[in-house]
Amino acid sequence: MYKVSGKDVANLIQPSPHSQGMPPDAPGRAVNYIGWKIIDAYMRKSKSSDADLAGNQDFDQILKVARYRAGLMSKILEKSPLIYI
Repeated sequence: MYKVSGKDVANLIQPSPHSQGMPPDAPGRAVNYIGWKIIDAYMRKSKSSDADLAGNQDFDQILKVARYRAGLMSKILEKSPLIYI
């Protein structure tokens, strides 16, 4: 997500019955789960410390190291519609 609109971000991270712009069965706050999975993968693969991550502003590098694939996450959410964070 490269938009910076506060309304768009709020629609994706706030508790709700579903996540706007996601598959219909995706629960509210689904992007929080996706973000957590990206950071978890990045930390495991890069062996960085929390401090290194906090100082890293190269978001494309984080996504590359985490091997993030947007299509794959959509498939995971479709198969697991009851994931709540």
